[in-house]
Amino acid sequence: MTQDYPDWMRAFYLYGVEITIPINIESSDITLPISIDAVTAELSFTLHASDITLPISLDAVNVTLDVNIESQDANITFEFADQSVAVFDAAKWFAHQGSQWAIFSEASKAATAQLTVSRTVPANKVGYLLGIGVGYFGVPAAFNIYWSISVAGSVVAVGGFSYGGTVILDVPFRATAGQVLTIIVSNWSGATIAVGGSFWGYDEAA
Repeated sequence: MTQDYPDWMRAFYLYGVEITIPINIESSDITLPISIDAVTAELSFTLHASDITLPISLDAVNVTLDVNIESQDANITFEFADQSVAVFDAAKWFAHQGSQWAIFSEASKAATAQLTVSRTVPANKVGYLLGIGVGYFGVPAAFNIYWSISVAGSVVAVGGFSYGGTVILDVPFRATAGQVLTIIVSNWSGATIAVGGSFWGYDEAA
């Protein structure tokens, strides 16, 4: 039995592996229920309207949803159900991914001499320096120690401690591929002494 539809309606029955449906709709009020059973489906929408409601439910293992909205006023609500969601800041995420690094050096330095610790950012990476630690070893009393951070040869931060200390950066310093991150620790103890310095961070793809 053939279903009789009004002249202004067209029925679609979609069965296949790959489906592409370009749709261009101009209207003031749209309700568009769509049900597609396919392995691969591509839907291209161009909507010119003053009021649009477009409910979309995606049940799939892998979903890529590219949305480009040009409007003076747009509200987008996302609801995630039946899955686990974890939110990391950048430093914790790249540590989770195993992309963190740490550099350490120690050497005996004469009074006023300097210890240099450096790292070159690998190709196709962007490096972020998150913190530094400097100090003297085997010191019975507090002595002044001075440090500086350089990115690609330019000093970006300086500081000092009595005996030693650590600095954690709220906003990391950034260096691109081939640039050198460097810390310099100056011995102001007044005597030859073991000086140590370290810094750490993470890399992400350029």
